[in-house]
Amino acid sequence: MKKTNSNFSYFNSLVSLVLDGEASQEERKIFDHYLATSSECRKNYEVEKSFRNLIRIGVRPTSAPQDFAHQIRMNVI
Repeated sequence: MKKTNSNFSYFNSLVSLVLDGEASQEERKIFDHYLATSSECRKNYEVEKSFRNLIRIGVRPTSAPQDFAHQIRMNVI
């Protein structure tokens, strides 16, 4: 499939509809065609799906070890 900005923008709007469970049968068919014919579309879909999954499960920030800055300085100097 030849990539154009309008095709790519349309695909991205379909990604949201599909992931939100709001795509019509026709939209889902078009979406599946994009996935089947474009590795870039597949990659973008997987990234968006993973991102949404991280939000859903709640990514929690973690703290760096207390001596982290010191360890970096020792390796840089």
